[in-house]
Amino acid sequence: MRDGCGDQMLILFQEDKSVINGFAHELYDFEVHLPNKSQLTVGLPEMYEEFIFGEPVKSIGTTFCIWLNDQNKWTIGDLENNFNDGSPEMLTIFDGNPQTYIDWATEYFEESYTQTGIPLQTVTDIYNGKTLTKSMVLSIVDQIEDWKQLEKDLVEINYPSHFT
Repeated sequence: MRDGCGDQMLILFQEDKSVINGFAHELYDFEVHLPNKSQLTVGLPEMYEEFIFGEPVKSIGTTFCIWLNDQNKWTIGDLENNFNDGSPEMLTIFDGNPQTYIDWATEYFEESYTQTGIPLQTVTDIYNGKTLTKSMVLSIVDQIEDWKQLEKDLVEINYPSHFT
């Protein structure tokens, strides 16, 4: 998941386990590579190590790492008190509420959606995994510059679409 401004998350799903690598670009010091990834991953189960320490996570960077432990509880490494890792802002989108996305997109894209608004029904359908159609896309934006690229992106994330 990329926000277009340098922040991104990569998520690995394994049966009933998961790990999230987050990168909040404004919080990352490219000179000294803070925060220290070894602190962020204290206690990380071995099954996630290849993902977190390999590519593409290694090249992207890490400002937060969150994983499901053996008790199915979300866990983080050893962080200093009040350390801002960017996770609260980036993870809010996963609250399961389509209105959260609409609020974020309306603010992020400022005037792009203020006239027509983003249809709650379309976003709800997308949240529910319904096949994305041309009419659904056009209910959100007036035009798409590259339908082929959109199709490629949807194939990459394994999201169903039908644009003909």
